[in-house]
Amino acid sequence: MENGELVLAQPRYTDPWLEGDNPPGQHYPGHLTDILTDKTLEVLTDLNAEGAPWFVNLWFYAPHTPYTPGDDFAQSYPDTDLGRFQALVNQMDFNIGRIVGHLETLGVMQDTLLVVVSDNGGPNIVVDNNAPYVGKKGGLNEGSLRTPMLIQWPDGGPNGQVVSDTVGIIDLYPTLLESIGVAVPPGLDGVSFYSAVEQGGPVSQKELFWEFGTKSYAALSVDGNWRLYQIPPNFGLEFDPFLFDLGLDPTGATRDDPPDPAILDPLLASYEAWYRDVHTVATQYVPDGTGGGTLTGMGFAAFAGIRPLHVWCGGSRLPVWPDSRTGDIWDISRSGDTITAQFGTVTLSGEIQQAGTCHSIVVTGDFHRNNSTISRPDTISLSLYIDGGLAQAAELETVLQVEDPSLETTIGDPGLVTAVIFEPVILNSTLGPDSPWPVEEFSQSPRAP
Repeated sequence: MENGELVLAQPRYTDPWLEGDNPPGQHYPGHLTDILTDKTLEVLTDLNAEGAPWFVNLWFYAPHTPYTPGDDFAQSYPDTDLGRFQALVNQMDFNIGRIVGHLETLGVMQDTLLVVVSDNGGPNIVVDNNAPYVGKKGGLNEGSLRTPMLIQWPDGGPNGQVVSDTVGIIDLYPTLLESIGVAVPPGLDGVSFYSAVEQGGPVSQKELFWEFGTKSYAALSVDGNWRLYQIPPNFGLEFDPFLFDLGLDPTGATRDDPPDPAILDPLLASYEAWYRDVHTVATQYVPDGTGGGTLTGMGFAAFAGIRPLHVWCGGSRLPVWPDSRTGDIWDISRSGDTITAQFGTVTLSGEIQQAGTCHSIVVTGDFHRNNSTISRPDTISLSLYIDGGLAQAAELETVLQVEDPSLETTIGDPGLVTAVIFEPVILNSTLGPDSPWPVEEFSQSPRAP
């Protein structure tokens, strides 16, 4: 809570990768913004005493709703919704100043790289936080996504610049690495802009993409002049993508209607290529020499917590999980012409229509964990597709528990050698006729090993 007493409880789930170093729940009197700052100052003092490089990541809840500033700040503003919002912003700014002052007191400010950035636009509840840009938190317009980023560099060289080029938060990680002389790992989605800022030159621009839910997305062209926006369905109605001419109107209020195909089609194609790239879960598949293989990787095991979708494209012999440690979670088998997919206590099944040929088996699962304070059950939506057609689906209130997410998954049965099973394709996505990855694609063109 914002004001009064904060209670930090144990995490609801005890999966290995969620446990971390969370301490038992404790009671902290006061205002959340002040409590977070007090803890940060304590951590900075301890880290500095150790004399080793450190990194601190602090996310303030302010100025999120409800607007309940501390009494010391509320009394300086009118007792209105707008006044309380302004007071809460002031309180957050004041606490950022406390952190900067503490770094100076410790004598490490000249060796510290400081970044202040928001995650999205304001909610526009009592004031248009994002004016003149159109949009608010939860959307994908200009006002929904644009936010300032403030960086103070320890070497002082790039400081004092105002850069109008567009970057994404995904660019922050490689930028910080380069600025401290650490090699940037290959394969990151983000690109460092440190060299460009240090040399006073333009920042390299690229297309940017966003998603909100499963049916709403946006793309920004390389030159920043066009925004593609697919708004979510509303009252059962679905809409064609919108195209906004930001070159004509930077606020994002002017639609190109009807959208120019020469602009719209390339942006759509770029978005779909990006979608396919970022929704493919990284795993390691090692053939075993008998037609099957093993699948490992923490990304694969994360299906118990991050709402992914799993897809197997198989040949005439189907994947099975003979290891009892993983069989309790996931199992697919074939008996005659019947395909059975087992998820804990849930069973889906369907019939093969043409025996003696290769078949594609696609299993999808949408796992919703309730991590909010609202009392809602965990839910799972499961579907089994055989050769592109839906065989059976189920929705239930439950959660799949994974005792050890690092266990390998066995594909095929080493005791039987009848055919080669194609390498599995694992996606964190929702498949359907309107998605960039339709189910039919996995039936018509399975990937070879």
